[in-house]
Amino acid sequence: MNLFKIEKSSLTIIGLIVLAFVFSMLVRMIWVYQFSDFETFKFAGQFMINTNDGYFWAEGARDLLMGTSQLHSLSPIMEAPSWLTYVIVKLLPFSFESIIFYMPAFLGSLIVVPMILIGQNLKIPEVGFLAALLASIAVSYYNRTMV
Repeated sequence: MNLFKIEKSSLTIIGLIVLAFVFSMLVRMIWVYQFSDFETFKFAGQFMINTNDGYFWAEGARDLLMGTSQLHSLSPIMEAPSWLTYVIVKLLPFSFESIIFYMPAFLGSLIVVPMILIGQNLKIPEVGFLAALLASIAVSYYNRTMV
């Protein structure tokens, strides 16, 4: 029994997931490319978050990093995105501001995984792939998960 043997269909699905994820990330990076020369979108040389959701999760991560959260405060210190941001800040050498700026794009692009897997489960992986491409850049979802 070979533990590292991967079926061709599994490799195809992994490839589709990676391709759709990269597509989703690249579309989200268009904003960075377009506004990289505008200093009004930056603070202290770093891009500022431009979504309400980004500020919400960043508040929770900031409070976790500072250890200043209080019981019954509205800070999302018990939510997964705040904890994930906190762990990434602790593990990686990037600044807190860079991580909270790019985190929504990374997490938002993960929508492609269940979309493609649902298509695979329904025996139509091509449709799942197309659904993943569309879902990852749908206007409402994109606006809430952009950098």
